[in-house]
Amino acid sequence: MALTPNCKQVDAKLRKFLSTENVTIPVNIVSNGFSIKQVLSINALPSVQNVVSTNGNADVSGNIAIKVLVLNEDKEYRVLQESVTFNVHLQDVDILENSKIFTIPKLLEVRSIVANENNVSFNVVVGLTSYLVKSQNFGYIESIDTLAQQKYNTIEYSDVTTNLSQNFELSTEVNLPNNASNILFMGGNAVLDNCISNTDIITLNGKIFASVIYLTNEETPKLKSQNYTIEFNQEVLATGVTNEAQTVANITLSGLSYEVQGELSGSKGVLVVKSTLDANILACQKHTIESVADAFCPKYSLNFQTSNFLTQNNILENLSEKVDGSLTLSNDVRIDKILCVSNTYTTHTITKSEQGFVLNGIVFANVIYQLDDDNNTVGAILAELPFTKTLDNQSNDVDDVNICVKEIEARSKRVKDIDIQADLVLTINYSQNISQSIISNVSLGDKLQETYKPLGVYIVNNVSELWDVAKSLRISPEVVMAQNPNLTFPITQPTNILIYRQRMQ
Repeated sequence: MALTPNCKQVDAKLRKFLSTENVTIPVNIVSNGFSIKQVLSINALPSVQNVVSTNGNADVSGNIAIKVLVLNEDKEYRVLQESVTFNVHLQDVDILENSKIFTIPKLLEVRSIVANENNVSFNVVVGLTSYLVKSQNFGYIESIDTLAQQKYNTIEYSDVTTNLSQNFELSTEVNLPNNASNILFMGGNAVLDNCISNTDIITLNGKIFASVIYLTNEETPKLKSQNYTIEFNQEVLATGVTNEAQTVANITLSGLSYEVQGELSGSKGVLVVKSTLDANILACQKHTIESVADAFCPKYSLNFQTSNFLTQNNILENLSEKVDGSLTLSNDVRIDKILCVSNTYTTHTITKSEQGFVLNGIVFANVIYQLDDDNNTVGAILAELPFTKTLDNQSNDVDDVNICVKEIEARSKRVKDIDIQADLVLTINYSQNISQSIISNVSLGDKLQETYKPLGVYIVNNVSELWDVAKSLRISPEVVMAQNPNLTFPITQPTNILIYRQRMQ
């Protein structure tokens, strides 16, 4: 005698966090005859260009677009541009040949800035957060033959249907700054507001917060800045995605430039902002299966084999945060005015506590000022604004945090002090891995001793459901209820159950 269980196999793909790597890239930019007195701002936008995977290894290569705003002795401004590359090696046992790996880059720090007459050198620190999509195979029993009584359970699991990396370019017309004679420099950040899935299409909605530094057309040109908020709505082809998909995405700004169309006048021309956004998109589809959760046989014991599998929830959440700080210049200088805040970037660490995850971050802000001296000297100083925020979500893991500087302003105070306030958008990437146990196989065990009593009265107590009574008595649930129609569950008091067995020849 044997059982013939109907076993099924499922191949479900999950996202797996690989690592966060920091890479430091030395940069040296030659000024080509422009005599450098002061470095005012450095803008660095990293992007990942290629990922090549082999068994157990992956190589990530990328590019950093760099712009440096410098000033000479004659108060002339110039923007130096450079493009540098980087490479990072990843190792993990789940990396297979041609694995789908996506890496999210972000600028962490610009440090060790040294400028002389002919060149500028510094180090750019880039953080790379990497994930892969891995397959997970598990088996379950759809049914057992009619020899056994069966209890079913609905199992839910998540499968990655789409995992893609794509960049797209936007061209947006905005008003020129008032009284602008020369556009010098542009910096910015991007944030994703939502990610909506439809049939074969994923729509990304978000904002770019751009800042332009320019010179006025006055007799004595002044350095000023103007902020722009540029909204974007981008559709991405994602075959196989439905509007029921759970979709998350990461957006990074990898390119930002501008073009003046028409005359450089607020009434006769427009400023065209050209931005490049890199999107890493993950879409998961929820599935349900009916699986045998328990079974019993009236005459034989059953031997179960179980296995575990993971299901996953991925969530992106945007939080607003305000950060403020101050700094003091040396005693031998006096600030006349703050000209602008040119470039901002952030770094952070995440630790787990009893209250949840603690985010410790620093906002770096490059403040350009003018001194109250005979030469109206222009200078710049890098301000650091530390902050701490507790993310009270203990049921999920925090995979990554993207910090977008939405707006920042600086004000001089008492000729030596500078107060700074920044509005941030924190995009938190949560993942929740849920392990479930499932019966994957069953076989017939020893023959059970038969019960010859044609009629029996059993006392049961503390029983949550009908199945427990049926299994302990080796009688189908339908028979138990047919012979005891007044039973209600759960049973919390001693209760008599009458069972009449008809012996089959």
